[in-house]
Amino acid sequence: MNKFTCRMSSLLLSLLVLFSLPLDIYAEGNTGIEPTISSSDLLYSLAIPSFLAGVAILLIAKLFAYCNKSAYTTFSIPCTMGPSNQNVSYCGTLPKKISSITQHLKNKPLAQKLNIPMPRGILLYGPPGCWKTHLARYIADTVQCPFIALNGADARQTFIGQSEEWIKAVFNTARKAAYKSKSKMAIIFIDEIDALAEERMSIFGSSSNALHVLLTEMDGFHLDTKITIVVIGATNRVEALDEAIMRSGRFDYKIHVKLPKEGVRKAFIEHYMTIYPSNNDITVDSLVELTAGKSPADIKFIFEDAGRNALCQGKAIRDKECFAYAFCAMQRALLKKNIVTKQKQREELLGPYIDGVIRAGICINPQDCYSEINTLSAPEIEYVGQRWLKKLSHNKENDALHAFHEVVDSVRDKKIETCLLKEIQICDILYNKRLERKELANIKGLKTHNIIELYAP
Repeated sequence: MNKFTCRMSSLLLSLLVLFSLPLDIYAEGNTGIEPTISSSDLLYSLAIPSFLAGVAILLIAKLFAYCNKSAYTTFSIPCTMGPSNQNVSYCGTLPKKISSITQHLKNKPLAQKLNIPMPRGILLYGPPGCWKTHLARYIADTVQCPFIALNGADARQTFIGQSEEWIKAVFNTARKAAYKSKSKMAIIFIDEIDALAEERMSIFGSSSNALHVLLTEMDGFHLDTKITIVVIGATNRVEALDEAIMRSGRFDYKIHVKLPKEGVRKAFIEHYMTIYPSNNDITVDSLVELTAGKSPADIKFIFEDAGRNALCQGKAIRDKECFAYAFCAMQRALLKKNIVTKQKQREELLGPYIDGVIRAGICINPQDCYSEINTLSAPEIEYVGQRWLKKLSHNKENDALHAFHEVVDSVRDKKIETCLLKEIQICDILYNKRLERKELANIKGLKTHNIIELYAP
C-alpha cells in the first residue's frame, strides 16, 4: 500500500475517533441511557469508506501530477533533418553577408583551426514579404544541417512556466538533432521573433522570463562546444527587440533584407513565368517595370491573381488582360489601404477645423462632415480641412456645408483620376502603346474594363 494512502486513511480514522468519543461521553452523561451505536461500532462501520476516500484522494493527486507533467514538459517540436524540396536558388542576388555566413558554416573545421568562433545568431529584418523565411531555409539547405522552423507567438503558452519549458525543449531538440547530423550543427529559425524577444519593461512578467531563458540558451555557461546551434530570427519590427538579444555573441550578424531591385525582380519574374503558364506576348521587361517597389510576395500574388482572372474568363493561359486586371486590383487595394476607417480618428483629424468654423460664428452639424470623409486617408482629410477654412476665409458668405462638400468632391475626383491614370499607365506598359489625350476626355467615367477595351487589338 502506498505511503500516501496509509497516511490519509489514518488521518481520517483519527478524526472519526476524536469526533465519536466526545459524542458518546456526552450522550451517557446527560441521559444515562446507553447509546444504540457505540463509538467502536461507528469506527468499524466507517473504516472501509475512509479507506476508499484515501484511495480516491491518491488517484486525484496522481491525475493532477500527470496533467501538470504533460502540460509542462511534453512538447512536439518539428525538426526537418534533410534538405527541403523548396527551390530557393532563384532568389536573385543574395546579400553578401548571407554568402559569407554560409561559407563560414560549411567550413567549420577550417574555422576551428583558425580559432574563429561559429556564429550563434543571425537576424533578418526588413519589410514584409521579402522572403526572409526562404533565406533561412537557403542557409540550412546549403549547410545541410537539421532545421527547426518556429514562430515567436508559439512561446505564448497558457500556463505560467510553460513558455520557459517550451524554449528549453526547442534547444534540447536542436542539440539531439545536431549530435545525429554529420555537420554537428542545427539551425533554429524563429519567425516574428519580436513576439518573443520584445523589449523588457520595468515590470517583468512571464514573457520576460521566457526572454531570460532564450538569452541563456543562446549565450550561457552551459554551451556545448562539440555542436553548434545557430538561431536565425526574422522580424519586421527590429526597433521593438530587446537590447540584450541584439548584442554581439547572440545575434552576431544583422542583415537588412530590402525590397528587390530591378535585377532581382527580373529573376523572380522569369522563375514565375516558367511555373505559371503565360502568353508569349507578355514581356519580362514590362512586368519588371510595373513591379517597381513590390516585394517578392506581391509579385507572386500578381501571377496568382492573373491566373484567377483567366480561370473566371475560361482561358487556359494568362494574357495581357488578366495581368491588367491583377495590377489594377492591387492599385485599388493600395489606395484603400490608408483610408481612415475609425470614427474617432476622423474626429481627431477634422475636429480642429470644425471647431474653428464654429468659433467663427458659423452653425454647422459636425456629423454631416464626418460622414462625407469616410473614404479618405489621413493626409487627404488634413488637406480637406485646410482648403475648407481657406475657402471660407476668402468668401464668408458661402454656405459652410456646401463649401465643405465642394472641397471633398474635388479631392475624391482627384483621387479617382489618380487611380484611373495609374491604371492607364499599367495598360500603356503592358500593351506597349499610348492613348491619345482626346480619348481621355471623359476620364472620370472610365472603368477598368473600359480601359482594357480601349487597349484591346
